[in-house]
Amino acid sequence: MEASNVGNTYGAFWKNGAATDTSDGISTVEAENARMDQRRPIPIGYVEDYAPWNDPNGLIPVVPTIAPMLDKDGNPQPFIASNNITVFSILDTGQGTVASYRMDTQTPDRSPVKFDEFSLGD
Repeated sequence: MEASNVGNTYGAFWKNGAATDTSDGISTVEAENARMDQRRPIPIGYVEDYAPWNDPNGLIPVVPTIAPMLDKDGNPQPFIASNNITVFSILDTGQGTVASYRMDTQTPDRSPVKFDEFSLGD
């Protein structure tokens, strides 16, 4: 089990909850095009480190399957970017699954929230 602070999305950019799968009728290409013209603000002194459009690594963001974080308008987000939340994942070798949990370090008495799970293989 590994925990990490998630205060940075490492340059990935997501705007207005544009869909990235086909389950809601929006294709991956349409989702990418919806984000293409949306520029994000770059912090002063970090212009060389962050891409103003899309994901600098060419990856399409994936929204967690169980309990994604929501933006201020209630749209599910594919990233957790908070200086107060720690994320950890558990590999269940018997079931062949990876489950990810988040915990707000400001409320350590609360149980972690499972926000994503997927199967390995198949």
